[in-house]
Amino acid sequence: MHCFVRAFPMYCVGLICASLMGLRVVRAEPDLAPAAPEPRTIDPASASDVPLHGEPGKGDTAIADMKRAGVSVSQMLREMIGAGYPASDLAAGLRIYGVETPDAAAGALRQAGFNPIQIASFLRDGLHVSNAVIVSALSKLELPLPTIVQVLRSNRQEPKAVILALRARGFVGGEIAQAFWRAGDKPAQIAAAFRAAERPELEIIDSLQTLVFSKKTLGEALRQAGVGANELARAYRTRGDSFEASARSLLELGFGTGAVAVALAGAGADAKQRASALTAVGVSTRELVALEQREHPGPDALAVTLADINKSLVTM
Repeated sequence: MHCFVRAFPMYCVGLICASLMGLRVVRAEPDLAPAAPEPRTIDPASASDVPLHGEPGKGDTAIADMKRAGVSVSQMLREMIGAGYPASDLAAGLRIYGVETPDAAAGALRQAGFNPIQIASFLRDGLHVSNAVIVSALSKLELPLPTIVQVLRSNRQEPKAVILALRARGFVGGEIAQAFWRAGDKPAQIAAAFRAAERPELEIIDSLQTLVFSKKTLGEALRQAGVGANELARAYRTRGDSFEASARSLLELGFGTGAVAVALAGAGADAKQRASALTAVGVSTRELVALEQREHPGPDALAVTLADINKSLVTM
């Protein structure tokens, strides 16, 4: 680990600039809908109130002397930083002062004048805790969720890692999407982050819908993130949606009739079910026949089925 404090002045300048430039983004548009109710599950391993143990530090003797002399935690930290000690030794010093949990360390650092980005960096480099534990500790400092997202991103954490950390702390999809939006991300970036975190397709949709975008904007974001009609159709069917409801949802998201027909087939719809679903949502039978003939020239099952449904097509 590189020295945390030898380059501390430059380190602070960089982080403070990042905090001024990155943590002030607060978007007001579009309006945000309340996140849909969703069970909250918190990973016990993400708790930040558990005492941590570590190796002794190089400055332990001096720190013990400072403690006996009545030097405050904040002053001790400033003395150790000024003397060039790295984060691991500062962490050892905090333990000597009885500051043994990530929560207590975050509070002590804040009282000593550290900004949120510096606190997160120290928790990671000095205490070697996970992103989820850092989220827990920052939350207890009453930082807004968008700020926590920005802090983690400023610590060079990938969006995927941020989402997984927030999920571990029980935040639901809509809350996470709104936090990413207010932190400056675009819809396609948010969708891509959820996909990289291997979240279900319908969770991605439900989460983005809390941003109150139009269906077409939502669909474009999904397509840019690599979520296609085939995956969505299978997800809709797994949820229990009918073929008609699945077709309607896909068309509302801006997928073309051809893509929807293929997606329904991939989700298990036979020719008759595809025809019934698509005509029920307003696709003309003439368009369906033309589409099928482009894909499979000559008589085919869909054309025959449509002819059975609509006798006026038998001469087409």
